[in-house]
Amino acid sequence: MKKFLLLFFCAGMLQAQQITEVLLNPPTATDFPNEYIEVKFPANTTIVKHALLAIEGDSATQKGFLDLKYDLDGVMVGTSGFVFVGSTGHTYTIPAGTTVATLITATNLENSNNILLVSYTDPLPNLATDLDTNDDGVLELPTGVTVIDGISLKGAATDLAYSTNVIDASAFGYTPDVLFRAPNQWQAADVLGTAPNLTIDGTKSTRSDLGGQALTPGASNPVSTATLTEQPETSLLFQAYPNPFNDTLRISSTQAIEELTLYNVFGQKVLTSQTNVLETQFLPSGVYFVKALMGGKVFYQQVIK
Repeated sequence: MKKFLLLFFCAGMLQAQQITEVLLNPPTATDFPNEYIEVKFPANTTIVKHALLAIEGDSATQKGFLDLKYDLDGVMVGTSGFVFVGSTGHTYTIPAGTTVATLITATNLENSNNILLVSYTDPLPNLATDLDTNDDGVLELPTGVTVIDGISLKGAATDLAYSTNVIDASAFGYTPDVLFRAPNQWQAADVLGTAPNLTIDGTKSTRSDLGGQALTPGASNPVSTATLTEQPETSLLFQAYPNPFNDTLRISSTQAIEELTLYNVFGQKVLTSQTNVLETQFLPSGVYFVKALMGGKVFYQQVIK
C-alpha cells in the first residue's frame, strides 16, 4: 500500500506558500522521470530556506526516517507563482512564468514516504535520521525546522499521518496516483494515459466530476466549472513584503486591515499594529507568522527575517 504525506503548515490557515499537487505514481513501468511536486509561492520572489523532505511513514517499515531531501533555497519564483519540482528528462510542457526545479533524481519518491515542505533556519537533518523515534505520529524536527502546510495520504489504516489534512485511501479499493488541491480542498485520484498526457480517472477519484480533466503540472489544478467556483488565492488578498524582511515589514491587501499581529515560531505574540506597517528592527533573525484580520476573516503568512 502507498502512503504519501505532504506538509506545509502555518497555524492551520491558508497562506501564500503551499503545496498544490503531487504525482507520486505515474502509470508507467517506472516512475522516474515522470514524478513531480508542484508548490506555490508569492510570484517574483526568491525562495529562502525552504526544503522538501521525504519521510518514511509506512506501518511495516522504518516510520519517521528521512529518505530524501530537496533544498529549494535560492530558487527564483516566476510570474505564475508556481514551482514545478521534477526530474531531468521529464516530458511535461511547463507554462511560461512557472519555475522548473529539476531536483528529483533517479532515486524515486517512494510511495510509502511522506513529503514535507518546511522552512528552516538551522541545518536540515541528515538522511536516515529517525524523526519519530517512538513512532507515535509526532515529528521530532530539529529546532529551527518548521512545517508550513500539509497533506497525508494513508495507504493503510495503520499508516502514520503527520498532517492535519488526511486522505485515508485504505478503504478506496485503489491506491491514488495523484494528490491535488481543487480548489482549496485536497483531492486524490488515479490517472490515465501516458506522460505527459495524463487525465483524472473519474471512477477512481474523490471527485468523480473531475474525470477526464488533464493534469496541469506548473499551472492551476483541474476544477469542474459546473460545480466549483475557484476561490481567490490568499496571496492575492494579503501579502507581506519584503520577505525576507529587515527593519520594516509592509502589508499589501485588497481589503482594509483591522489588525496585524506578528508571532514567533513558539506562537508568542511579538508585535501588533492597526496600520499596514510593522516596525521590526528590534526583532532577532528567525521565522515569524503574520496574522491579518480583514473583513472579519483571519489570514496568515510566514515571513523570515
